[in-house]
Amino acid sequence: MKPALHTFAYSDPVRRMIDPYECGWQDGGCFIFAVALCLWLAPDAEPACLYRASLKDEQTADHWVCHIDGFFLDSDGVYTEAGLLNQWNHHPCMKEAMMLEAPAYPPRVVSVLTDDRVSREIKALLEARIRSPEERRTSFRAWPRTRGLRADPEPNSLVREKTFPPQKSLEESRMANATNLSVLELLGMANEAYPDGFLACYFDKSTGQRKEGSGDSLAQFIVSELTETFDPQASSVEQREKAQHVLENAIGTLRGVVDRLEMSAATPIHLRLERLCDVQRLISEFGEWGEHPKVPRSDWQYEVANGDSQRGYWDFVAAKLE
Repeated sequence: MKPALHTFAYSDPVRRMIDPYECGWQDGGCFIFAVALCLWLAPDAEPACLYRASLKDEQTADHWVCHIDGFFLDSDGVYTEAGLLNQWNHHPCMKEAMMLEAPAYPPRVVSVLTDDRVSREIKALLEARIRSPEERRTSFRAWPRTRGLRADPEPNSLVREKTFPPQKSLEESRMANATNLSVLELLGMANEAYPDGFLACYFDKSTGQRKEGSGDSLAQFIVSELTETFDPQASSVEQREKAQHVLENAIGTLRGVVDRLEMSAATPIHLRLERLCDVQRLISEFGEWGEHPKVPRSDWQYEVANGDSQRGYWDFVAAKLE
């Protein structure tokens, strides 16, 4: 019997979501599906990836999965770490050893196919089947392990069969999400993900109305943006999408400010041009995907992953060599 997650991923409503890209969940759409699983199992889940050893320092990966509590999920089912590596190291298309990275370094996302709308649609379908957050985070452990090779067979007594309820159409799922949220519910969702739940200092926990607070101007800003743009007549999906769009716009503005500060307006234009020339010279000498012997890509990836730099690799190298 195929794993329940595989059955869900290749049911008609879900499979049709990836058809416009002319690929499948295992050969091009894996990141979209992994993001959907991470959203569904949030906040404990995170994206992880598999890559060939030769791609260790590149901005790419061979396959993306969802990682939670030592388990790895994709459209084929649920794996342990040993089972996942065993499955992929025996894949007929893989000619070299595969490495597992959990959590994945953010720079690896550069070259993947993404579609946030599809990921959210898949998450909504999953939520329509298992609504309770606590049940979602525990139920997958009882699903049968994925088909194919696995290094860690478990006693039958520990692996209970679990299947999804009858498949609903995408339209039925949308109807299930057509009910709207209150502003208090929306703020509560955001507060679950905010460090120490500090958003709650800036809204009334019984009404959702904004209130005075102190100590965290970012939390105050988020509450202000979410309440000012909230539409009580919109569906829950539209309300969440609007909130996401508002905050993504704010992130884009902040990134622009950071970029501007990194290259100060006081920097003479001829120095900026010199930096661009340095970058082009380095690319010509070592190749766009090459590596400078004195500045390994691992150093750059480390700083990017820690949020200490937003530069591209060769710009990072040029700055280090100054």
